[in-house]
Amino acid sequence: MRRKEKIHISREAIIQMVLSAIEVYPNECLGFLGKDKKTGVIDFVLPFQRVERSPTQVVFDTEVIKGLNIVVEHGGRKRIIGSFHSHCGEDASLSLSEADRISLPQIGEYAIIVLIPRIHTKMKRLKNGSVSFSQRWRTWIGAWRFTPKGIKRVTINIVGDGRNN
Repeated sequence: MRRKEKIHISREAIIQMVLSAIEVYPNECLGFLGKDKKTGVIDFVLPFQRVERSPTQVVFDTEVIKGLNIVVEHGGRKRIIGSFHSHCGEDASLSLSEADRISLPQIGEYAIIVLIPRIHTKMKRLKNGSVSFSQRWRTWIGAWRFTPKGIKRVTINIVGDGRNN
């Protein structure tokens, strides 16, 4: 039996991707995944702000992304190996769309999707006149690798969570 390929991601990078997705919800987010050249762990996440966002897609300029990739790589120990983006809303899924399959390999060999179906927000006025505000959300994260033979689903190994599964 073949073992499923693993991608190693730091706990902090996972949190940064989720927070980036929550920040622009209900629109989609897009960002880079940076891998440490020595450890092989994705420990660098760079949300990409120069994009057109909507609830169903993110449109980006590949030339700008290539230029930024060169800058990051010349900065030292990091290498851009792919991208992350979010799928939001009740009808969203943890899968690559046809548009994802065409555009994301231009950024790098890995793609991560952060799925946030909905965010529940609760506000309450307190007796002293202040306001209480809370949010609840559930998030799923999936990873894929683009290879010459096609697209493969990969297992996420979280590094730094005390378990290293």
